[in-house]
Amino acid sequence: MNFFRRIFRSFKSGPDEQIIGYSPPELEKLFPHPLQTVDFPNYPRTFPLKNIGINAFYSSFLISIDDIDNFEAVVTSDSNLESKRYFNDLPVLHYTDATTSAKAIYSISTREFHSATIRMITDSAELLLRLKDEKFFLPPPWIAFPDYEPSWWGGNMEGAQGYYDENYFYPFFTNLNDSEKHAYYQKFSASQNWINRLELMYVDD
Repeated sequence: MNFFRRIFRSFKSGPDEQIIGYSPPELEKLFPHPLQTVDFPNYPRTFPLKNIGINAFYSSFLISIDDIDNFEAVVTSDSNLESKRYFNDLPVLHYTDATTSAKAIYSISTREFHSATIRMITDSAELLLRLKDEKFFLPPPWIAFPDYEPSWWGGNMEGAQGYYDENYFYPFFTNLNDSEKHAYYQKFSASQNWINRLELMYVDD
């Protein structure tokens, strides 16, 4: 099952389907302008919502909990808070750029993977590309699953490990060049066993 379908399966079902706390009709009104065509990088995975009538992009990605303030500084810079609501007991914030009128709606969860899970809807490709340029490193497997042995990593993983690898870690890690991988290992104090395992698992990617 591809990432896009999995994401939509996670949306709340019911009389009014919710996308991080907003119904499709609400989002159609908030995002009336056509989207520009953009080739986004492999990670963070980003998809247009045009197929359900919404002129916005949806993106979901992981950052370190320590980077939450930096992330919010990028998103809210020169923007005004329009509204705040709650979805699945998490705050959902809606900002509008004071200059371009571009909108960003996002929620942050620290419940999964010892990380901050960002879920965002925006019509600003520039914002999404700027977030990529900020180099918010995804917390690695030894942070997400502190009791997981390096030798167990890989193969046909299921459950939380499989979901994390398929949707977050694999597209992130395989997009790093050698110098970026070295910096990544240093930033998160990778053990030699974890380094060896990742280099073995992703050597052909």
